[in-house]
Amino acid sequence: MLRPDRIMRGTMPSFGLSRGSIETDGLVRLGLALLFGLALATLAYAAAFGSVYAASRPDAVLALNPRQPVANMVRAERLLTDQPDPATIHAARAPAVEALRSQPLAPAALRLVALAAYLDRKEKQAEMVMQLAALTSKRDLTTNLWLIDRSVLNEDIAGALRFYNRALALEPEMGDVLFPILADAISDPNIYEPAKRILGKRPQWAGSFFGEVIDRPAATRAYARMLIDWNTRGDQLSRDQQQVLIETLADKGDTELAGRVYRLVTGRSARDLLRNGDFAGENDWPPFDWQLYDNARTETFAGDDGKGLILSIAGAQPRRIARQLVTLTPGARYRLAIDASVSPSEGPRIGGGEPRLEARVTCVAKGRGRIAEVVATPSAGRIGGGFAIPAGCATQWLTLYARGDDSRRTSEIAIRGIGIAAGG
Repeated sequence: MLRPDRIMRGTMPSFGLSRGSIETDGLVRLGLALLFGLALATLAYAAAFGSVYAASRPDAVLALNPRQPVANMVRAERLLTDQPDPATIHAARAPAVEALRSQPLAPAALRLVALAAYLDRKEKQAEMVMQLAALTSKRDLTTNLWLIDRSVLNEDIAGALRFYNRALALEPEMGDVLFPILADAISDPNIYEPAKRILGKRPQWAGSFFGEVIDRPAATRAYARMLIDWNTRGDQLSRDQQQVLIETLADKGDTELAGRVYRLVTGRSARDLLRNGDFAGENDWPPFDWQLYDNARTETFAGDDGKGLILSIAGAQPRRIARQLVTLTPGARYRLAIDASVSPSEGPRIGGGEPRLEARVTCVAKGRGRIAEVVATPSAGRIGGGFAIPAGCATQWLTLYARGDDSRRTSEIAIRGIGIAAGG
């Protein structure tokens, strides 16, 4: 049987080592490793310190080492700022080229060489060097910003958007500068398709960009068309953003486009006569569901399983309390029915006014005005009235208004249901 101690004795002499020498050698190796690591750390620290010093005192560093790349880049950059004259441009080229010799693939050095060429009106040379800078590193912000501008001048919109995407990935705060530019241009037919391809890939900045779009009517329409073209149930946007887009389109009168977005994200038809007329469901998608204002709220009636719209209101000035966008056929007749009760306030009244509820149907199209009006007074139960949709009135607002009495006390209005039926 082979014993471990004999194996050890038999093995060690072949290496010319003893147990003691192995332990000593291990300590030596450990010491050398520590010294080597310390040396590397010292060199790294010295290099970092040297770069910082070169950036802050380039002239002093270059006096000792004319080839120091960071110092040369800082000197070139300082010379090229503030609209330099031809002599200064020429003076800046030398340190930029020297920095490039020391670091041939440094994007900052390439960028400075390109900038010097551009200011010297050698635009093609500048563009070639900038493209090389972009190839060596996608993470140089200034290079990407410069190439956005050059791509636009060359009418290369797809290229401009590629660098636009890179710049925002590197520095999201650049959105403050870049978002308005794209938002103002997104409705341009030459930019719409390339922008749709970029945004369809859902870059990280897309959600923030939507906030810039929604303030511009033309951009809002363009973004809505993109959402429909992508045909992905609108999941490029959050639910809140989808709601804002639908409401904004409707408010601006783009009701047909708002209806298409509503149908895309909900799968529901936008052409129902009226939605949630009994207030039993949630109003998740105004204005295709009810859009409520002021103190309007839905509640379950006491001793009743039904729900309704309740409003507590004071003062004789009519106030809008709810509205819904409907799509009734031009030329057809309809009947509006409301089941409502109005409870007047208690106590003496100052004037002769009394609380009331009004329902108005109006055309979305400008200049068409009011189509029908139904008024509920304190004695009202189920009331209604017929009306016709005039030609050219493709979409309509059904809007509810309410007023209190003249006592300055609170009146309560309860609506159990509203319906629109064909005919009448």
